[in-house]
Amino acid sequence: MYLATLRSQRLLFIAATVMGVGIASMHYIGMMALHASAHMVHNPVYVLASVLIAILASGLALWQAFASETRPPLIVCAAVLGCAISGMHYTAMAGLTLHPIVGALPPGTPAISGDLLAVIVSIVAFLVSGVFMLALVPDQHESVTEPVIVSESGDPDPVPAPITLDMVTPAAAPATEFAVASAIEQIKPDAVVYETTLPVEKYRGSKTIDTADIFSVHANAHYTYVFNGREDIFCPLSISEIIVRLPPDIFFRVHRSYIINIQRVARLKRAGDNGVADLDSPVRRSVPVSRSRLPQLREQLTEYLQTRDN
Repeated sequence: MYLATLRSQRLLFIAATVMGVGIASMHYIGMMALHASAHMVHNPVYVLASVLIAILASGLALWQAFASETRPPLIVCAAVLGCAISGMHYTAMAGLTLHPIVGALPPGTPAISGDLLAVIVSIVAFLVSGVFMLALVPDQHESVTEPVIVSESGDPDPVPAPITLDMVTPAAAPATEFAVASAIEQIKPDAVVYETTLPVEKYRGSKTIDTADIFSVHANAHYTYVFNGREDIFCPLSISEIIVRLPPDIFFRVHRSYIINIQRVARLKRAGDNGVADLDSPVRRSVPVSRSRLPQLREQLTEYLQTRDN
């Protein structure tokens, strides 16, 4: 699950393989517990088919939940993952032949009742799952880099607290670059606010990532991921906080859930009434562009290309 959240195709393949093999191992290890009651013969074709079903269905569920640009409802992802487990199980059972053991002794009295065993297994499973999920939640109280204000003279002037969209008046509440720039100008007209790093969970052994390494930012529910061209890295900040901290001449909020680095855009194309920006990254990534922000992005890309060529 953790590998799948990193939104890398290579890591997604590894995650699907590990999950599929885990599902298959759970089944066949459980079946081995019946060896004292019956002799089991597994058809190799069905064994291979069951493992492939577990891997492919797991991969599809993980891709829908974490990697798909148009993520379906979570119930659909859960149903596909359920098919991975049940489909693997019934395929494996279809290829199983049981032969009774002649002269086998009847099983003795169990050392523990079935009801108590079920309670113990449920509690242990709950605790292990809870600890695992808690381990994935980053500490949001860790130190966060403060924004740097660079005046026209070029001297850095640190401020005590980051600027957020709360400083924008209610009439300018939508999180647009113009509202952010207006709020910054009201605070210090002769200054531009930006940061050279953003806090992340972990990146190359550090707790920050350079803004120059950022290709795009993606908000997924309550979480935010920073894409560095190869993988997605968890960021504790909201997308509204991030867009305020990034230089507006380089980073543009193209969608309520996406920010892109215009210097990393390889191609901009239309997709119906909206647009799609293809990033020039080692791992292929396309970012949706809302219809209302498509003209602004075109204009900003044109200015950037003209400046670069000059």
